[in-house]
Amino acid sequence: MFSQPILALALAAFALAYNITSPGDSQNWTTVGPQSATWKRESTDPLKFTAVLTNENRSVMPENNQVLARSVDGTTGHAQFAAPSGGWRQGEGFRLNFCHDEHISDGILAQSNEFAIIDGVGSEGIVPSPGGAPEAQDLDVHTTEKSNGAMARGAFEAAKDGLMGLMGLMGFLALMSV
Repeated sequence: MFSQPILALALAAFALAYNITSPGDSQNWTTVGPQSATWKRESTDPLKFTAVLTNENRSVMPENNQVLARSVDGTTGHAQFAAPSGGWRQGEGFRLNFCHDEHISDGILAQSNEFAIIDGVGSEGIVPSPGGAPEAQDLDVHTTEKSNGAMARGAFEAAKDGLMGLMGLMGFLALMSV
């Protein structure tokens, strides 16, 4: 009896956390210029995180856990990351992790779906800040025909994640009333 409320609470907590909406799946990055990421944040999530690029394939990424930015403002829902030293490595199987800001080994707050870094031009619709190279929070996305599909997928994922969070909370409340 005691384990059911604990399980429900754990599931509810899991449903209410950072959710990286891009990159991932068919939303890839390119080898040119800064790359963008978007996410959803719940009020219980830390305000800041460290963004880390990972890939388990050592032929693609010889050193795992490449820190892209520290102390990223999680409240914005978007950021743009400059290429790591040596540039963006082309390949498949990449993931973007959001980690606790103090130490990346303390745990992952969120992990993107796998994506590729492909050869080509920088992210479409991204406008650099007036002072030159964009910083972590200087993302300005313009809606274009090509980005509408990504926006629709993002809206669908957001609705699906919200529904899953609500279902988890309802399950928790139902178990608590037993």
